[in-house]
Amino acid sequence: MNESMMERIKLFQSQNHIFHPLTCGIDSKHQHLAPKLKNNEVILHCLDCSYEQSYIPIFLQSESFFNNHEVITQTLTSTELKEQKYNPFDIKKYICIHSAPSPLAWYSKYVGQICPVVDTYEETGFVKIIVFGKDLNAVEESDFLIFGWIHQESIEDYNPTNE
Repeated sequence: MNESMMERIKLFQSQNHIFHPLTCGIDSKHQHLAPKLKNNEVILHCLDCSYEQSYIPIFLQSESFFNNHEVITQTLTSTELKEQKYNPFDIKKYICIHSAPSPLAWYSKYVGQICPVVDTYEETGFVKIIVFGKDLNAVEESDFLIFGWIHQESIEDYNPTNE
């Protein structure tokens, strides 16, 4: 079990993703935290200094959640979006993001945005949503969609027909 959790952490840390990586608590500019065994428990440690932490996000601890769902967020540019033929009218449920547990949460800058729900994972209370983003620093192709998981505590149901 410890080895599979260490592999999930390594995979998560190696992705170029929307989630904030697990970083050093002393200096976030250090290399991303890496897993290691200490007293038969998986912990995270900084490769650049002596910082260690025992907290590991729940989705990296849960093998079933990580293996059965897309934990790593996808970002689609508008060109890729056209190729996917995404149709917002096919969506049956929408939510509004009302809060984020931390400014580091991948969706913290999207609080207040209404988003379609594309999947749910009842066992953990996570919902997969699509968030519309815009890169204000991009020269071209600045619109994109982010597919990501969010906990139900941060959302509320939204019904566009009852405004």
